[in-house]
Amino acid sequence: KRTRVRARVIAQGLKELNYESSNVFILGHKNPDMDCLGAAVGIWSTVKQMGKTCNIILDNDTNAIEYYMSKLKSDSKYYKMFITKDEAEKNINEKSLLIVVDVHNKGYVSNIELVEKIARKIIIDHHRRSPDIIEGTLLNYIEVYASSTSEMVTELIQYILQKPRIAKLEAEGLLAGIVMDTKGFQFKSGVRTFDAASFLRGLGA
Repeated sequence: KRTRVRARVIAQGLKELNYESSNVFILGHKNPDMDCLGAAVGIWSTVKQMGKTCNIILDNDTNAIEYYMSKLKSDSKYYKMFITKDEAEKNINEKSLLIVVDVHNKGYVSNIELVEKIARKIIIDHHRRSPDIIEGTLLNYIEVYASSTSEMVTELIQYILQKPRIAKLEAEGLLAGIVMDTKGFQFKSGVRTFDAASFLRGLGA
């Protein structure tokens, strides 16, 4: 249904936008699930490896991701990975970049006011395109045939970084995202889903 060419082109665009940015924020949907958080962690790791300041904006609705969050918080490497909306607002400037993962609908995004405050935006999502899409984005990567946003991010990582240094815990977040959204590879899984999962297994997930 889809080729890898688009993933390569998007990866190149994402890379360039990253280098032009002063700092990067990642935002998901309300009541984030493992696909949303796994994708966010994958992007965070990639942006950090490119030498940029990066944070995931997360408020208190973390019930579905509590277990994985506790693992991240117990590792000092991920100190300051998560920030609140208020902390993010203090660090926004005209060169800030916002990457919205696993959502593109204004009604479901976890903080629409923040989205509107940041001029430079990218969407990475696998849900069917809604008419109420976030406007004014520099890059839209909406791929309805992908099993999950984590699968899309796993592919992008391989095109953005020549030698990805993704830690085991980060790879586990991405793999958990794929497993949850495909209901254990029973739903919407294709060759590329298994390719992504195999790459993550190779990293120790």
